[in-house]
Amino acid sequence: MTTLPFSGLLHSLQIVAATDLARTISDLSVAITGAAVILLMIFVAATVVTHRRWPQFKGPLFTLIVLITVVTTLTLSGATLVRNFNSPTAGPVHWGTDYQIWACGNQLELRDPRGLLSDRVGTPTLYEKNDGRIHYDGTPSNLPDDASLGMFMQAIGGEISDSSLVVPLNDGNGFVGTPSTPEQVESYITTNRDGLSARFVNDQRCGDSPAVVQVFAYSYNAATQTYTQTKLNHPALYELSHSSASPPGDCVIVEFAPTKERTDHLCASYGVRDYDRCTTFGVAADKVSRCDIREVN
Repeated sequence: MTTLPFSGLLHSLQIVAATDLARTISDLSVAITGAAVILLMIFVAATVVTHRRWPQFKGPLFTLIVLITVVTTLTLSGATLVRNFNSPTAGPVHWGTDYQIWACGNQLELRDPRGLLSDRVGTPTLYEKNDGRIHYDGTPSNLPDDASLGMFMQAIGGEISDSSLVVPLNDGNGFVGTPSTPEQVESYITTNRDGLSARFVNDQRCGDSPAVVQVFAYSYNAATQTYTQTKLNHPALYELSHSSASPPGDCVIVEFAPTKERTDHLCASYGVRDYDRCTTFGVAADKVSRCDIREVN
């Protein structure tokens, strides 16, 4: 049986402890808030009913209402302080990374938010708003897991690993723009109770060529106004940029294609600023002087 080194075991236990603590605090906060709302409704109703017939109860009922409000507020404030104290960021953050997903040369469109009241897919903390950007809003308890690409794909009903990729798609059309070779992707699209979904596994094919799941991350260097791309070894572990805009935040390209060391795809947030490529992203030729960054190998 394989055993973990002591440091690895300790790290695993710390992750479990942090996750359990965050879940416990969240569940406790929800339970206390729910109980407080119910009690407040009961005591307010009792006050309305009894204030004329039994005025002697008015004072005690008012005291109970104030007490419940104060205790609930203090409890929720304490829970927030505990979460912040145990968070590696010491408080809430707003991070994001721009992204694109490609399969066999066709850009896939992640399933749009559904419902009149919903403007996002995912969770309240980790989500996408039909804007080509992965958002993390919250107080992480375990990094990189809480704000990882793998966790995001799970949150939206998909999956990513070193050897597989699952992408929830819009019904009817899962592509961005006009696809170049849709027939190479259509055989990988299936329908379940939630709608269309594309699933890719290493060594399936794009046309006649075997293909694999690959992820490339573009990172910006503000000091030199340049950016570089890196092929990720374990894409699910990629942690979102600690920035609210890209650049300086990253651009991530998820791609199912024949094996390669670099990608030619690029997020528009980088493209409109790239001196050598910005005209292909819609920048007028006489405005190229405003394009102020370059890619370096």
